[in-house]
Amino acid sequence: MKYLIFFCALIGSLLLYLLSRASDNTDLFSRNYYGLLALAGALALCLAVLVGYQLWKLRGKIRAGVFGAKLALRLALFFTLIAVLPGLLVYAVSVQFLGKSIESWFDVRVEKALEGGLNLGKSSLENGLKELGKKGQFVSLLLAEQAPEQHALTLGKLLDEGTAQEVALFGVGGNLLAFASGSSKLSPDMPDATMLREARRQGWYGMVDTLPDNSLVLRVLVPVNPQRLTQET
Repeated sequence: MKYLIFFCALIGSLLLYLLSRASDNTDLFSRNYYGLLALAGALALCLAVLVGYQLWKLRGKIRAGVFGAKLALRLALFFTLIAVLPGLLVYAVSVQFLGKSIESWFDVRVEKALEGGLNLGKSSLENGLKELGKKGQFVSLLLAEQAPEQHALTLGKLLDEGTAQEVALFGVGGNLLAFASGSSKLSPDMPDATMLREARRQGWYGMVDTLPDNSLVLRVLVPVNPQRLTQET
């Protein structure tokens, strides 16, 4: 039994040393995880055998009526409660604290990630609208220098060049003058009076529209200031 106690003390000292090293070197802990687990299991097994042997000896003394055996049993139970109950309490509190801390940390990280994703998406849409607005202003200058008969051909060329997926030219009252689309649509979505008014006031009007399939599309309305025409696109 003395050898078992010595063996337990040796394993315990070795585990404490490895624990101190692992705190500074996580690679050492990850490489020798199963070895440390085996040593901890061996230590737990040796301690269980040692405690079981002492309880078996105490049981024999109680049966033999040895003086002080029952008192030793009471003291053993008392010290067991003193050691186990506080440990269980600390363990339960620690588990709850860690669980709530991890949940709160996870919620904060997810909230920040979602907020960052939304801001990035919003910034991308705003930049896309500005870029499309610049293209629309270029198209308006191009159309302003052309005769009305050339507008449909020009819109088709712009569509082929990939400037936009859909290009339309509207009159002052909002009536459709020319239209080109890469899809099978026969007519564009008509702008309302508010859009036309904002385009005149600001120089261009942009919006992010949602299609029936929940996809997003950028729309830009730019007024044409022709030298010979009074039209808008």
